[in-house]
Amino acid sequence: MQKTPSFHALYIVLCLTILFYCLDFYFRLSPSLVVLPLANQYHTNAFGIGTFASAFYLGYVLMQIPAGIGLDRYPLRFIFSLSMAACTLSFIGFIYATHLALGLILRFILGAFSAFSFISVLYVARHYLPPRQFTWIASITISIGTLAASLAQILNAALLQTVPWHQALLYTSLTGLCIAAILYLPPLYLPPLHLERKATHHTPTLSQRTWHHAIQLLKSPGFTLNAIIGGLFYLPTSLLSASWGISFLNWCHGLTLTEAAFAITCLFGGWAVGSPCQNIWTRYAPPNQVIIFFGACSTALSCLLFLSHYPYPLFWYALFFSLGFCSSSQVLVWTIFQTTCPPALSGLGIGLTNMLIMSIATGAHLCVAALIEHATHAHAHHFQLLAGLSCIPIAFALTSVCGLLQTHWQTHCNRDR
Repeated sequence: MQKTPSFHALYIVLCLTILFYCLDFYFRLSPSLVVLPLANQYHTNAFGIGTFASAFYLGYVLMQIPAGIGLDRYPLRFIFSLSMAACTLSFIGFIYATHLALGLILRFILGAFSAFSFISVLYVARHYLPPRQFTWIASITISIGTLAASLAQILNAALLQTVPWHQALLYTSLTGLCIAAILYLPPLYLPPLHLERKATHHTPTLSQRTWHHAIQLLKSPGFTLNAIIGGLFYLPTSLLSASWGISFLNWCHGLTLTEAAFAITCLFGGWAVGSPCQNIWTRYAPPNQVIIFFGACSTALSCLLFLSHYPYPLFWYALFFSLGFCSSSQVLVWTIFQTTCPPALSGLGIGLTNMLIMSIATGAHLCVAALIEHATHAHAHHFQLLAGLSCIPIAFALTSVCGLLQTHWQTHCNRDR
């Protein structure tokens, strides 16, 4: 019989996994601060910068299911420390490399090991904490992660005024090695849960069981639509924060780099404030209706990105905060997840949901980069960005459509019962 971890150790480990998620967000978004220096260093163009983001998301997507399996089979501290150290070292290599192919490989490795960050948080919450805390921990983690990453963006924007950009990114990234080392302190050991279940039954091969359950989940319209909604809600934030938001505000609306970075901070601030609030809205309306409502609001707000020409930073701060607040409805995906995924498949379901969410982001980054690069030959660069980012209101509108489809599916299922 295994010793139950102490209350304090459990919550310290949970805090460390949330810090990993914060750093993952920082690694994902920091290149947006140095788009032109990166393009010059790697001798590439807008499409090359877009492929960096897509390489990250490709690695992130492909490692979702292996990450869930790894957490089930090996000690959390081993998986956590390995992935945290790999993320930090690959990020440091990326900011100093000069060859495009090497940069893409390093971003892919960074994305692959970053896949363990959010899954680690949900794994600890699902298996070691009371079930009622699962959705709250997911929403709070998103809030803390987005807010911490945005504050790091402001810090780096300020550092860029005084030190070379390589050093500014390096100083922040080294905290990852410290976090990885802390988890190896003896009191923070959490026993892997597969050891506790080992003697209960004998199963077929892991790959056969995994593929069978994955197909079973994907055949469920409710599960698949839920993941698509999550991807569509996250897509605009990914495009604006990870690649093009700062350049868009700087080139198209005349904001300084510091002002543009603060606007991205406001976007994350909206997520941070809105995520905990989403659970409150569901007391008065079903999650699907909340998603439809905020999807429609986001569609209207995102149109202002292209229709407004105000040079006032406060306007853009308010607009980006509002977009983040509405986009935070994505956290309701994890509320709906608990009704569309059987408890016995929760680990695999988390990985599949995250995989579909990030697959949408991966494809969108490549499409937007191609649109921007194609427009380069005919228009000034602010028209390039407007052409590429025109998919943002479309993504929000599709979110409401998918919410309606999911509501129809649930109504149909209830009628059959």
